[in-house]
Amino acid sequence: MGASLSTRQLLRIARRLSRYPDENVYDLIQKACLSQFLPRLARSALESELEEQGVVKPEVVVAEDNIEKNVTCTWFNGHFSKQILIN
Repeated sequence: MGASLSTRQLLRIARRLSRYPDENVYDLIQKACLSQFLPRLARSALESELEEQGVVKPEVVVAEDNIEKNVTCTWFNGHFSKQILIN
């Protein structure tokens, strides 16, 4: 994977991690590789390589017991809009 990233990208990731040690390595590599623009096959190859190296996507845990959701849907001038308020 290191061969597919430039030296500049690797230095940028290392610098970011030194400044912000709690930063997510998975997301940094995804951003450096511009994974959101990769074709599906290349993106899945990147995902498998990251998984082999032990870099996995962190799970976000949300306790739904503490969340109240208020959803407002409106139709105005031919457009539908939805607003979700989380308290």
